[in-house]
Amino acid sequence: MTGQLDVIEPKHSVANLTAAQQDLLARTADEEQRSVLYRELLRARRLPAPTDLSVAENVLLAGQLREYVFDELNALPTSAMRYATSYGTDSEGGLRGLVAERLTDSLGATVRADDVFGTAGVASALECVALALQEPLRDKPVVVPTQRSARPRVPVPRRSPVLLPAPFWQGFYWSFEQVPKLRCVPVHLEHAGAENFRLTLADIQRAYYRLDRHNRPKLLVLTNPHNPLGVNYDEGLLESVYHWALSETDMHIVSDEIYCHSQLLGALPPFVSALALNATQRAPERVHVVWGFAKDFGLSGFRTGFVISRSPHVRQAMLGTRGTAKSIRSLAWFTPFDSLKQFAITTLLTADGGDFWDTAVESYQADLTDSFRAVAEVLDGYGIRYVRGEDANTAQFVWLDLREFLPADEPPEITPANALLFGDPTLRPTPEERLAEHLLARADVKLLPGTTLSCAWPGYFRLCFTAWEQRTVVAAVDRMCRVLTALGRG
Repeated sequence: MTGQLDVIEPKHSVANLTAAQQDLLARTADEEQRSVLYRELLRARRLPAPTDLSVAENVLLAGQLREYVFDELNALPTSAMRYATSYGTDSEGGLRGLVAERLTDSLGATVRADDVFGTAGVASALECVALALQEPLRDKPVVVPTQRSARPRVPVPRRSPVLLPAPFWQGFYWSFEQVPKLRCVPVHLEHAGAENFRLTLADIQRAYYRLDRHNRPKLLVLTNPHNPLGVNYDEGLLESVYHWALSETDMHIVSDEIYCHSQLLGALPPFVSALALNATQRAPERVHVVWGFAKDFGLSGFRTGFVISRSPHVRQAMLGTRGTAKSIRSLAWFTPFDSLKQFAITTLLTADGGDFWDTAVESYQADLTDSFRAVAEVLDGYGIRYVRGEDANTAQFVWLDLREFLPADEPPEITPANALLFGDPTLRPTPEERLAEHLLARADVKLLPGTTLSCAWPGYFRLCFTAWEQRTVVAAVDRMCRVLTALGRG
């Protein structure tokens, strides 16, 4: 660990905001959301913003999207201003069929239009799956006596655990805990060696059997390609995990494949979808995939996600039911793939006679590879450590190992204003938060601390190298490396 970090007033400081704006930041729970809000507040005050590499965004396709999609949106038809089916149109050439056709090619398995349901973003898609599976995920409540006597006995509801290999995207907590009332359980990847960050079946089994046998997990969530590690899971590993989960437990599996097209050229192991696994055929109704346009196509602001599932529970929840003792309203109504989105995404899917998709993915993967190599060259040149796959990175992230730069001294009594961006300003900042703040102040770069992503070991940071054009990212990474080098290694 390094020594004292000086407390300085950066040019991009929360202190430049009004008290009301600072209070708004303080009340925004999620760090990525705070970063976006901070950028908006600075822009509103005509102040310069830092190079934010903490938020998972992708600008590499912006030019092509503008040329082939957005320029075609000028003549907005009346139909795009009226109600549309909330989960995607079913008509010939409709959204569900077009998406199913494309994902069949991308995922290496047949995707039927009837199994595709649009939502307002992948976070909503995850929540919809959890809500749809409430019955199979629900445990009988524990019955405990009251304080005065053993009678009457009072049922106490329990939150069903959800297993998530850690580190993982912090938004899973919102999607599974806030409304569905499940409980996220991080699975720290220790079997292949602490801080190795390599998932094994033994890791998942250990976490599963360690929990109360009367309240075993009913849901396993895997992110492939992985956020934030930037790796594809090996096919053999996936086959073993799915085979065990589907044959030896009653768990459902959610595979978050939102980065499936974000593949570096020559990346190994190659991406393999959950739908293409032999093990999935044992119980296809218990395997659910989510995907969307936010990451692979750089449309994060559009909030466009999809559930791909053959589960009757999911189908019923997304479509709704009638004529039963208890009618069910479609979950999609509350998180709609609205008519304007359907018009925009259908335009994307049919642009250039339908060829735009393939052209865009091909050029995107080439640009993604160039951007990663440029960033890796800077990191390697300064000797900054980062975790990567055996042969190549994938997705849009570099998982930085900055543990040697963590400050060892006691934190200051008064937390600088920028602590609003990284932690609780009422508490002493952690060494990880202080290093993040130092990089923001000195290098004008914002990273996402690993503990935000449920990493068990402080000192890791996620860097998104697609958040800005390559030249801007490389310049920011160079500034960051120079600041780290000046700190010295602990």
